[in-house]
Amino acid sequence: MNNNVGGPKDELERILAAKVKKLGSSEEVNLVYDRMLTHGDLVSPVALNTAARIKKKPMLVAEALVDGLSLPSSIDSVSIARPGFINFTLAQEYLGNIATDSITLPLKDAKRSKTKVIVEYSSPNIAKPFSVGHLRSTIIGDAVANLYAASGYNVTRVNHLGDWGTQFGKLIYAYKTWGDDKKLIADPIGEMLALYVKFHTEAELDSTIENHARRWFKKLADGDAETKVVWRKFVRWSMVEFRRIYKLLGVKFDKETGESYYEPLLADVIAAIKKQGLARVSDGALVIKFPREEMPLALLQKNDGTSLYMTRDLAALKYRLQRMKADTIIYHTGDEQTLHFKQLFKIAELMGWDKGKTLTHAAHGLMRLPEGKMSTRRGRVVKLDELLSEAVRRAYSVVNKKNPKLGQIQKQSIAQTVGIAAVKYNDLANHRRTAVVFEWDKMLSLEGNSAPYLLYAYARLHSIQSKAQVVPKLGLMNEDEQKLIRRAAQFADVIEEAAYAQAPNILAHYLYELANGYSSYYEKYPVLKADAPVQQHRLCIIKAGADTLKSGLGLLGINVLKQI
Repeated sequence: MNNNVGGPKDELERILAAKVKKLGSSEEVNLVYDRMLTHGDLVSPVALNTAARIKKKPMLVAEALVDGLSLPSSIDSVSIARPGFINFTLAQEYLGNIATDSITLPLKDAKRSKTKVIVEYSSPNIAKPFSVGHLRSTIIGDAVANLYAASGYNVTRVNHLGDWGTQFGKLIYAYKTWGDDKKLIADPIGEMLALYVKFHTEAELDSTIENHARRWFKKLADGDAETKVVWRKFVRWSMVEFRRIYKLLGVKFDKETGESYYEPLLADVIAAIKKQGLARVSDGALVIKFPREEMPLALLQKNDGTSLYMTRDLAALKYRLQRMKADTIIYHTGDEQTLHFKQLFKIAELMGWDKGKTLTHAAHGLMRLPEGKMSTRRGRVVKLDELLSEAVRRAYSVVNKKNPKLGQIQKQSIAQTVGIAAVKYNDLANHRRTAVVFEWDKMLSLEGNSAPYLLYAYARLHSIQSKAQVVPKLGLMNEDEQKLIRRAAQFADVIEEAAYAQAPNILAHYLYELANGYSSYYEKYPVLKADAPVQQHRLCIIKAGADTLKSGLGLLGINVLKQI
């Protein structure tokens, strides 16, 4: 199979672009795969756009573009549909190649391989439990990083840990005032959460406690030895827990650094911003006022000289652009940080740091419990490890019901994979901007758009292949088989589209539709009961689907199973 980016799509776009140029237009040519497969395989609206530019009727422009068009060997035919769409159908030989050769990832593209993309995701806060609230950033960001890497980009996965800030003044005060080392050693994360909650409960009764917290953070920022010893304990305990969770989720990073890592760079960043004339003093604090007051003031430095989240993010951004040589930086955080990133990117623009670079905040909606939003301050937190354990427990019931004859160890192993996959896919199947409500029954269902359904679909395809006694050999495809392979041909395009939109749900939906198609196929066209030549042919069709499902689920961070 052609492994170059875009395959026939790129080639057609170049051919059409030359024809458009002859019509006296510079209109960009874009081809997209017809997801419904109703008008061919590839569709272009270029005639409509060109017609508007050169003041001619779209159908006439479409006819002019199609007339004498030299089609590549991968294309069988071209047609026009009103009001001026140009449609292309893939050639049988090309479809045959797809049916017999699995796509190789990453897609090959020399330009992309030199483009450095940093994806920042997860970024939990030290000394707080890894909650369900962290799940979306972790899972979506990891999938997007996979999609960019599969598309051929040079990707660096970054975990920007929240290990600095006033919250540590609060926690250190709480530790010094109410801390119990025996409890902390026995359950560090749980006890740190309890101390954090107690601080806020007490602060509601006595507002002076907040001042104590600020003084402790000032001591930490000034490098006080005693304070740093306590802070390092918090960091060490937290990282043990975080890495355990990441291992369960199958998530890895190329670079893990806390906000504290950029503290030595803050003075230079603040000095540069002052030199540029962007900063001014307001009530003793250093702030940035944006041109035309398009956004609220950005606080750069507190009146006691300590830094803020914005200051540290600016230092991290400058470091990534100038030292890590990033071309694109994508931040995966919740919608609630939209203003922060608008301010961050605007400051980078005013400082001239972002020239020729792409900065994106890929915001996502919150993960909600059925009863509402979670809150660390109130202690209303669902710990992610508890949730994952519950998912595995429930998945075990599903596996036991589906395949009771399996051994206990095998059931537990399958349940582990299904449970984690169910949690991840439940998130990834939704658009990232949508707020997701956690629903057990939906995510663990063997029917509908769920991980168990897709894993079962793959397991069925694998089972058919493993039981076959013949070598796959493609014959003449019927209409149903062509439709399946035409959908499989869209895989590379779906990967690129999902990466560009930072939307793994595009890939999830594609895989669900593909699984549906294959479920109908092997029910209608039995493989193992067919005679040898037919069985060989149908095995090729089955293998194409199995390979695509396995690769696609892998990009979503989900491991496939040979049986459920």
